[in-house]
Amino acid sequence: VYRDNSKNDNRNIRSMLFIKDFFQRQAYLQKNKRHLSKSNPFIFKIDSILRVFPDAKFVFLVRDPLDTLPSYFSLQENVKFGNLLKKSELEKLRNESYNEIIEWYKETEKVKLKLLKKQFMVLTYPQITKDLQNSIKSFYKFTNMKMTKKFQKEVENFASKSYVKKHQNKSIEDYGFSKKQVLSDFDFVYQEYFI
Repeated sequence: VYRDNSKNDNRNIRSMLFIKDFFQRQAYLQKNKRHLSKSNPFIFKIDSILRVFPDAKFVFLVRDPLDTLPSYFSLQENVKFGNLLKKSELEKLRNESYNEIIEWYKETEKVKLKLLKKQFMVLTYPQITKDLQNSIKSFYKFTNMKMTKKFQKEVENFASKSYVKKHQNKSIEDYGFSKKQVLSDFDFVYQEYFI
């Protein structure tokens, strides 16, 4: 997925029209069920999305950067190609990724300014993990969808259990960054969501 680029409007729209065709095929195959796309790179294509899907709604899931960063670094280290890199190469990749993640969070805040309040909602990870039922209810209300009784029951059953992480990530310090640095670099996130 390309970023929107003011110098190449044709490519911007063509790529979104490709996505629209894909969604239409999925709607046909899924008997017109609504489509929910979890495609983080779309944050950089908001103008094209709004031109092609003017009635689109957006849900921003916000995670504490002190959790996001180690999780992403762990993914790089274990799943992607981190195990093939030299220590110096992995460190360089982490530094680049760190700056990219700052950019993602900043872009999310810019995008919220382009949208009407009725076009987006924000859920933080603490909201979801501490009050799953109301998080899901607010999502359904926001999307104007009705929960089936069966799904409501499944949510109730799942929410009645305590949330337990499946694995424990290393700390941010284990990856060569300090908590102080993260709190400073991501201050705009903490001010908006976590204070």
